[in-house]
Amino acid sequence: AYLQAPIEHPLCMTSPAGIQTENGSSKMYVLQLEKNLYGQKQAGQIWNIYVMEKLIEIDFVQSKVDECAFYRDSVIFICYVDNGIFVGKSNKEINQAIKELTGASLEIEDRCQLDYYLGLNIERKGDKIKLTKPHNIQQILNQIGIKEKNGVKQTSAAPMCILQKDQSMPPFDNQLHY
Repeated sequence: AYLQAPIEHPLCMTSPAGIQTENGSSKMYVLQLEKNLYGQKQAGQIWNIYVMEKLIEIDFVQSKVDECAFYRDSVIFICYVDNGIFVGKSNKEINQAIKELTGASLEIEDRCQLDYYLGLNIERKGDKIKLTKPHNIQQILNQIGIKEKNGVKQTSAAPMCILQKDQSMPPFDNQLHY
């Protein structure tokens, strides 16, 4: 995605290994970049500005609360680094936004229905959406020493049992130690 953004100012790099030239060693030459490149300090910022301009060009408005969120009517676009998702009431509106962004010279890879995004599992059941982060949950369980066991605990807690504070525990220090 970064490669779609224009370069901010003239930028050259030494020839990578394996480049052949007719007139001597490739180390005597430099290559002038025509597009943005991963690894540059400013690559993320240039990409963000480029995407923002394209979204505004097709009448999306940037959120005043979160600068990575853009909206137009009932469609929301959320951008994280070089990944983005569209959320909307209908596929028709989302497809129209994708078509307009593509028409604004932005190459988009449409992966259809979203079931996984940046470590977040997304599950749809009817008109409900369930979000889970199983990898993070497992990391936390490992850190606090709870290992996955074979089988299921046979005795569950009594359904009408009211839980009480353990009086022997020190007061909560407002920090989660996991």
